[in-house]
Amino acid sequence: MSEKLPPPPELFHYTSFETAKAILETQTLWATDFRHLNDPTEFRHVKPKLIDLLVPKLKKVIKALPSTPEKKRSIRSQGGNHNTAITEADTIMRALFDTTFGDKGYFPGYIASFCSHVAGSYENENGLLSMWRGYGKNGVALVFDTAKLKEHIKVEKSCYLYNDIYFGHARYDTPDLNFSDVLKPTFLDKCVEFYNALIGRDKDRAQGLLDAPFVESLASMAVFLKHQAFVEECEVRIVALPWDQRHLDAAPPGTQGRLKEIKPSRPDRHCIELFNNDQPLPITRIIVGPQSAQDECVTELKRLTKGRGITISHSETPYRPNVDTQASKVCAKAIS
Repeated sequence: MSEKLPPPPELFHYTSFETAKAILETQTLWATDFRHLNDPTEFRHVKPKLIDLLVPKLKKVIKALPSTPEKKRSIRSQGGNHNTAITEADTIMRALFDTTFGDKGYFPGYIASFCSHVAGSYENENGLLSMWRGYGKNGVALVFDTAKLKEHIKVEKSCYLYNDIYFGHARYDTPDLNFSDVLKPTFLDKCVEFYNALIGRDKDRAQGLLDAPFVESLASMAVFLKHQAFVEECEVRIVALPWDQRHLDAAPPGTQGRLKEIKPSRPDRHCIELFNNDQPLPITRIIVGPQSAQDECVTELKRLTKGRGITISHSETPYRPNVDTQASKVCAKAIS
């Protein structure tokens, strides 16, 4: 899948029953700081690929440098031109990723995730089994109208200050991935230019190259590439890159808009609220996942959504999370 492809007509946001209730009551979605998600490679999975592509370019630069005793000693100590290029490429990428996504990076990133299912498929009507397993005994899928969700994103961008909000398909690092479809055309050349400034000890030029367009090109590649282990989810994501006080301080006088408030959804997780603009979320239907209290959950959701035109249905997936949980406890006890 490509972020360039149009998202399907419906998108599925899997969550717990308790969180689904909160979403329906507040009519907002939480987008989570990428560093607090369950995939520790978020935004950084692209890094080794960029290093591999940058190495041959830096190798040419290093080979063309004047052959001084200092250069010879440095290259010899690192095991030759190729190993030197690997070290330098890694250093450059660490600097770029820290500048872009680090604790004090230019682009703090927040993600709201959805699954996409083929229209008419079993998953489209009953949900994805792996997601029901992930949410244990009380999973729910909120189904969104994609076209209306895109309109909500436009309103969000007009009300608050953002570097950007990306919306599109995740790309998965599978063997058939054509990385040239992901790579921004001038990015590697800009990296070489940055390296030349560093080895020329031109700090001002190097700092000047770390401008918004350069880091934006990295951000637009990094936010959509994911590990292939997640390919089953067919994820479509909102990636929000809000301003913080640093951006506002550097903005021209009279800049209009509000900063998003960073909130803890729990002690170890930071989020921002999306769509808190008094407009109802474009939820068209809700699928209640397999669980022991499925009928009770359906009844409660019907009460919460009364008069909103939202259809509530049972997933027919034959999965018993409570049985699996008990079996896991028995197995764990037997092993110990």
